[in-house]
Amino acid sequence: MTEEIQKRMADLLPGLMEDLRAFVHDIDWRQGTALVVEADETFFRDAIFLDNRVLEEVKVGAHVPLSRLLQEVDKIKTPPEPCRFIFHTGHAGSTLISRLLDELPDVLGLREPLLLRSLAMALNDIRGGKIKGGEEGLGRNLERVYRLLTRTFSPHQKVIIKATSICNNLAPGLLGFHAGNRALGLYVGLETMLANMLMKDQVADISGFAQTRLEALKAHLPGVSLHLEELTPAGLIALSWIAEIYECFLTSTGPQAPKVMFLNFDDFLADPGKGIERILSGLSLCHDSKTVETLTRSRVFFTYAKQPGFQYRAADRALSLEESRRKNHAGIGEGLEFAQALANRHPELNKVFEKFPLA
Repeated sequence: MTEEIQKRMADLLPGLMEDLRAFVHDIDWRQGTALVVEADETFFRDAIFLDNRVLEEVKVGAHVPLSRLLQEVDKIKTPPEPCRFIFHTGHAGSTLISRLLDELPDVLGLREPLLLRSLAMALNDIRGGKIKGGEEGLGRNLERVYRLLTRTFSPHQKVIIKATSICNNLAPGLLGFHAGNRALGLYVGLETMLANMLMKDQVADISGFAQTRLEALKAHLPGVSLHLEELTPAGLIALSWIAEIYECFLTSTGPQAPKVMFLNFDDFLADPGKGIERILSGLSLCHDSKTVETLTRSRVFFTYAKQPGFQYRAADRALSLEESRRKNHAGIGEGLEFAQALANRHPELNKVFEKFPLA
């Protein structure tokens, strides 16, 4: 970065906590650096995901010392602001819901910020014994990240963070930072996920976090002896779903459960109007009939959420799933059998599958 850009970012740091113009894209906790980029509201509205792909749109950004960044965060002594979240299992319509809520004039949507991923992985390491202790430090850093992500451009805005699916383990901690925090827990049954992923041959998409999900599951279910290299595509998909839904189950039975409204995406698509009303109500957003009607007619329903320029409707999804169920009948059955066999070896999973059915 040029000296001019470095100075420009340094000038933004003293006012860091006032708004989101200086967006902390990522933090390297071990190296002690943070990547800060200059952003505006259009940047967030256009971003499908706030991962490294979004950096292609960044014109001004620089790495700054983490100590300098945290100095600004720690200056703030007032209680954190309230926030809404979308926690989800992968490929369950969370991007569509997030972009739909972006249609509300007072909503600022953040989709899958990188800041949460490293902390989710660190929590897995703590649970699995790879990091001894560390809970207090992780909690402090999670609060710092929470404060960074709940900044807005104006006082009336409400932040809705759609976390990456591997971040479901952070839900209890994030929800606990404010009594007014609310969340949507979005999911699909394993059978639907298998049909969806096998049809699109998206196993490679799941493989990236497969080790993380396996380690998370092993931390909860001591004695799990699965090895990724031995899993078939259907087994890998099933493993991913089970690891993520287990975290949802823990949240749904824990002290923060009253703050979360769980919704099956298939039920949402069966009656979008009712689903929108439930989501808005669950997130403590305006849910009058006019707002619900406006969102029900949104253009978001007619495009593919991850590729807004591509036409795609609920009917297209239904046809694709129907075709996959015919073509991939054996693989879908294999994935369901994998889940049931795991539950036979670890009976505590049966309660999870009762709350979140496989099909």
